[in-house]
Amino acid sequence: MFKFKKKLNYVYLIIPILIIIFIIFAKTIKKIDMRKLETQKIYEDIYTIQNNFFYMMQRLNVNMYLIKTGEHYIIVDAGVNMKQVKKGVKKLQINPDKVVAVFITHSHFDHIASLSMFKNAVLYASETETNSFIKYLENNKYQLLKDKQEIKISGLKIKCILTQGHSAGSMSYQINKKHLFVGDIIGLKDGKVILVPSMFNEGNDSLTIKNSIKKVANLEGVENIFTSHYGYSSNSKKAFENWIDYSD
Repeated sequence: MFKFKKKLNYVYLIIPILIIIFIIFAKTIKKIDMRKLETQKIYEDIYTIQNNFFYMMQRLNVNMYLIKTGEHYIIVDAGVNMKQVKKGVKKLQINPDKVVAVFITHSHFDHIASLSMFKNAVLYASETETNSFIKYLENNKYQLLKDKQEIKISGLKIKCILTQGHSAGSMSYQINKKHLFVGDIIGLKDGKVILVPSMFNEGNDSLTIKNSIKKVANLEGVENIFTSHYGYSSNSKKAFENWIDYSD
């Protein structure tokens, strides 16, 4: 009986602590300024589909991108909610069967949920990223990518840049030089690049993340930057102005 009461006292002690931690974490999430980018056509050849999900009692937004090339499309990331993605492609009048490639920036759950929708697509992801996305595949082929590898698909030239920090194998994609898709490696605020809150990163290695940002900041020819949670910028020079001269 004494042992039981002792254990019960521990429970009574732990529960309030967990509640306090939860409240603090939820308030921190609420302060994060993630930009809601609606499902729409952004440029002549680029579309976005907006998804959202609940995390710590907050609704968080996530965007995936579709790039038109002739009669086909390639996609960067695959969203968090397949129902929302299906609704998005219907709104944009895009046939999922016309998607020939899906490039995954990283394999967190909010970037891979609708992979099985695109049955004719080859899946691409970093060779150093966890292969958890594979369980979402049905008949798809996939290819693992190396840093600085270049691929040509239906008239598009895609340069693959390993940008570690958010995850072990996070990868950014520079498409036809001027479009840069960065996943979760950076955020945007007032048109300028900011660090993504460390609570969302797999590790706490801020130096690796900063070096990855520097890596993409110094790419030649980039005009537009597309993020997964913070919208996009059509002025990369302004966005990266505080990072180009960054040194360790």
